[in-house]
Formats: sequence, C-alpha cells, structure tokens
Amino acid sequence: MADQEENFSVEDLDIDEYELIPDPQPIKDLDVIKVKREDVRGLLAVVFLIGFFFILLAGIFIAAINEGNKVESLTAVLLSISGILSGPLGFVIGYYFRSKDQK
Repeated sequence: MADQEENFSVEDLDIDEYELIPDPQPIKDLDVIKVKREDVRGLLAVVFLIGFFFILLAGIFIAAINEGNKVESLTAVLLSISGILSGPLGFVIGYYFRSKDQK
C-alpha cells in the first residue's frame, strides 16, 4: 500500500480543466437598498390610509341606507371604525414619517 502512495501523482488523475468563477462583485451602493425600503414603507402607509378611508366611507354608506335613526347609526359606525383603526393608522403614519426625519 505504501508503494502505491509513493507512485501517485496529480497528473495521473483525469481531471478536466475548469474556469475560476470570478468573485461576486460587492454591492457598492447600499443607498439603493435604503431607497427600496423607504419606497415600500411609503407604499404601505398610502395603502393603509386609502383602506382606512374606504372602510370609513363604506361604514357611512351602510349607516345612510340603514332604516331607523340615521344620526345614531352614523355615530355608532364612525365611533366603531375610528376606534378600531385610528390607532394602527397613527402608528403606520408615525413610523413612516419618523423614519424619513431620521435621515
């Protein structure tokens, strides 16, 4: 066995030549990532704001077509919707504008 190890050479192996894979280029402009992140934050804030007003208008419409005392119905709907969604809306808008001011 030792005799076989001594006669071994790398040239005896049947290995095809290969190309070296170039090193991947590092990202030099990290501002691109920050811009994309800000774009997504802004888009989410706008979508949440539009959704809030859509739900608010749908509630007003439902209260308007409801039979009975329309003022009480409208008041109940507005209080319910604004009570549930105004907290998250304030959080989303505050987070978006806070992150823009910190730059």
